[in-house]
Amino acid sequence: MSTLVVGIGNTLRGDDGVGPFVIDLLREARGGCLELRTAFGVVPELAQELPGHDAVVFVDADLRAREVTLSPLATEERDRLHRFALARVVKIARALGFVGRAWICSVPVISMEPGEKLSREAVLAAGRAAAVLLDARWGAPPVES
Repeated sequence: MSTLVVGIGNTLRGDDGVGPFVIDLLREARGGCLELRTAFGVVPELAQELPGHDAVVFVDADLRAREVTLSPLATEERDRLHRFALARVVKIARALGFVGRAWICSVPVISMEPGEKLSREAVLAAGRAAAVLLDARWGAPPVES
């Protein structure tokens, strides 16, 4: 089974860079069953990466989250701009032949102000997110940490 994990975030905006940091942790852990990518932001071109994979997981900073969560990405997300954009990317990918499942891994953060350093809270949450992703069974129901 081929799973693509995309860490989304701007590493110049504090905790917003937690998605790419999770990807770095997964690389260090040698998450061999996962294909790893980073993206500065949510752009339609991400859709081209999805076909050929059984699942995709978008890892993203979330100011509202209190815990790391891994849940299916609804294709009609409308409550948050980022989630809506990710749902659109998946919709475009479906037109390109992606038939897999789409997930969102929300990582709790405290600040996305300009600055290159992740907060202590974001670093700890990133470690939990990496552990969740390494332990996940992609055909199984979503898990929460």
